[in-house]
Amino acid sequence: MNDLSGKIGYLSANYAHKRGATNYDSRMIEHILDIGSIRIGGAILDLACGTGSFKPIFERNDFRYHGVDIDNQDLSSNILNCNIADAILPFADETFDLVFFKMGIEHLTIKEISHCLAQTKRVMKSDAKLIVITPDWRWTCTYFYDEYTHQTPFTPISLGSALKMAGFKCDVCRSWIQLPLIWRWPILKYVCDFASLFYPIFGGRSKFVKFSQLRAVLAIAQKI
Repeated sequence: MNDLSGKIGYLSANYAHKRGATNYDSRMIEHILDIGSIRIGGAILDLACGTGSFKPIFERNDFRYHGVDIDNQDLSSNILNCNIADAILPFADETFDLVFFKMGIEHLTIKEISHCLAQTKRVMKSDAKLIVITPDWRWTCTYFYDEYTHQTPFTPISLGSALKMAGFKCDVCRSWIQLPLIWRWPILKYVCDFASLFYPIFGGRSKFVKFSQLRAVLAIAQKI
């Protein structure tokens, strides 16, 4: 049986003060759907969904929402309690058109990741897409283990390898600055590179500086 210490109680410890999805979250989802050329509509599975805050965003984009989380169950929101580290996902084969896995894979061990991705592949339709977002170790190595339950760090290369080994083909796998300004004007990436140097001083007070430093890896993949 997998050790659940440090995972149960995660939501109350880390998200009790946070509200639902924001306008930024909506813009982020729309941006990812666009760059991944992801078809709107169908059934979506939100892995490690937490409180299910992305549910209204996906529903506005005509997706039928389902979520799983180790620390939550809310049947009224289609969220089931499930430990993705070692449990069988409670869905039939080839159920989902899209799987969304934001800031969750880094909480698993390598063995757990292998199991989780195998189960994810099983419940995806043949033409479904998988979105994975995780901290970029190259940019967050100083802060990565400040999060108590983080276990496996990733770079674009290592996440791409993990997905390939699990039977996925990456359409996108890259370091990603989580700022709408950069999505619109990519040339400003160089401004972010400079701003990131000031993270120890201004990171807690400036979102631009914070997200210039705390970059993510974004992968969009399909099963093969």
